Amino acid sequence: MQDAPPPLTTEALVQQSLSTRTELETWIEAQKSRILEEKRYDQLQAQEHTRATDEAQRKREELQQSHQALAASTILWIRSALLLSYGRRAEKSKKEPVVKELFGKTMQEDAKLKQLLAGACTDCAYELKDWIKCLLTSFSVFVSLAGQ
Repeated sequence: MQDAPPPLTTEALVQQSLSTRTELETWIEAQKSRILEEKRYDQLQAQEHTRATDEAQRKREELQQSHQALAASTILWIRSALLLSYGRRAEKSKKEPVVKELFGKTMQEDAKLKQLLAGACTDCAYELKDWIKCLLTSFSVFVSLAGQ
């Protein structure tokens, strides 16, 4: 008879299968943990990105509002400066003819006063000459009377 093949030992196969299964379960758990950790990291990154995007949008809106307010106040300032300039020009154009007229009248009055002063000085000079003549005449009469 032929020798019968040795009995199959399943015990070694079962042990190897159990060992492989345990290794696979450990590897699967490690992969699950790694994937969950990566997922948590990705979620944190997404949250940080969302927060940074929201912050950037908020700052952009603040800058736009600040820019609009600055532009509006600048426009108001320019308009008020222009109005003030136009007002001063209008005031100057109204006053200038009046000032020129007053200056002309003042010059005429000065000329009249100079003429009057010159006339008064001339009159004073004639009067003074008359007085001196009268005094000299009186003095010569006094001298002639005193000498007699």
